[in-house]
Amino acid sequence: MRPTLYYLALMTTCIILSSCQKEPDGGTNNPPQVTCKLDRAYYYDDPGTAGYVYYGTQATRINLQDYYSTLEYSGNKITHRNYFDYGGTPTPLGQDVITYMRIIR
Repeated sequence: MRPTLYYLALMTTCIILSSCQKEPDGGTNNPPQVTCKLDRAYYYDDPGTAGYVYYGTQATRINLQDYYSTLEYSGNKITHRNYFDYGGTPTPLGQDVITYMRIIR
């Protein structure tokens, strides 16, 4: 009976220790640097593709089949996305305002 309890305790300890997740290198506040750019995206529920225009490392415009979008930044985060019609007025058809929340743990 005693060896069975010892074996069960040893197995439980090994399972618990092996299932603990370690913190990734650099911590969670420093994500890895991106070294590539998105060139084209395919939309499978909408015929066509999207082409991305960059200024430096930031995408500033998304060209779609029927309209295009411009992106506005605050620092390195997108804060506004404006929708325009090709050949239409320079007034946006619509706008998305994007906000970010910081989760404190």
